[in-house]
Amino acid sequence: MKYIKIIFCLFLIFISFYFTINSSINELDLASIYNINTKKIIKNIFLSVGNDKTDNALKLLKSNDSNDIVINTMDTKSTNKKIEVYLYNTHNKEEYKTNVYGITPSVVDVSNMIQSELLKYYVYSYVEKMDVVGEMKKRNLEYYDTYDISRSNIISIRKKYPSINYIFDIHRDSVTGDLSRVKINDKSYAKIMFLVGKKNSNYKENEKNIKVMSDYINKKYPGILRNNYYNHYIFNQDIVPNAFLIEVGGPDNTIEELHNTSQVLAEAINHLIGG
Repeated sequence: MKYIKIIFCLFLIFISFYFTINSSINELDLASIYNINTKKIIKNIFLSVGNDKTDNALKLLKSNDSNDIVINTMDTKSTNKKIEVYLYNTHNKEEYKTNVYGITPSVVDVSNMIQSELLKYYVYSYVEKMDVVGEMKKRNLEYYDTYDISRSNIISIRKKYPSINYIFDIHRDSVTGDLSRVKINDKSYAKIMFLVGKKNSNYKENEKNIKVMSDYINKKYPGILRNNYYNHYIFNQDIVPNAFLIEVGGPDNTIEELHNTSQVLAEAINHLIGG
């Protein structure tokens, strides 16, 4: 009888412990349990640009007015560094399905990741903050007019920073995960595709510069590139010879894959510049 009471008491303790733990887990953000690598990656993004206040991921990673990942990127107003690269998103609302910490990453976040990675090479860049699609709607324009809005931004930013000679319009394709993902040395990446507007006056020069980047990427990260896509648009690639439109992955790519690919692109941009 004594042993039965002991076993029964132990059983009650176990049940109480189980429900306490289970309740605590339910109260936690499950994403923080299942996406430890993601949390680490995003923390590293903050730390690499001087923001070490990473104790509360939810506060750091969610802005007040959008679902964009908030990355404390370089303040170009307070720097006297030479800004060489302009990163922008003509279709800034293109998002990825992955939801972490209640955040749905977008192509704007990819631009911020690339900027963060470029700092490792002492390459300074400017990320466009305008909501281009929102501006299009405000003016009652059509979707294809977003390129005209981006064009005005490019011209304006180059007047402000004449040293900018490399411009990158970062997009997201609509292909499924089997076409937008590749594993290289046990590391998963979002695939990259260059779009070339054959109608622009810098077409041949653009193509040559894309080859410089492509050859470098292919050698170090075989399989990450999709075939270049050509059509008879301009894509604002007539403004400077080093004007690129890049599709980074598709809807199914994870934040880890986007971050890994942002490292590849930053490395290739540095190579293109001659770093």
